[in-house]
Amino acid sequence: MNSPNSPLVKAASSSPAGATLTRTFVMKSILGLHARPSSLIVKTLRSYECTMTVSCGDALVEASSIFGLLSLAAGYDSRMTFVANGRDATKALDAIQHLFETNFEEAY
Repeated sequence: MNSPNSPLVKAASSSPAGATLTRTFVMKSILGLHARPSSLIVKTLRSYECTMTVSCGDALVEASSIFGLLSLAAGYDSRMTFVANGRDATKALDAIQHLFETNFEEAY
């Protein structure tokens, strides 16, 4: 079970390779999703064989695009939904979850 301060809001269970997986996180950084955390997301995803999109509000972008991520204008307490497809979808979402759980500390 997630603690009240956990950034993970909703997660799909593990699925076989090629299935679509979804996880929703809450941005807990007071600065929101600016250039450093956005670049860390892009850099993190380079290691995985999957495609991923991110939605925030009505906007939907490719997670591999720093400009797309910045265009989400995801501020503090924004809900961001990541949808992954591909062989490494679960691992990639786990890595993204780690970034949110550590409040993107690797970006600083």
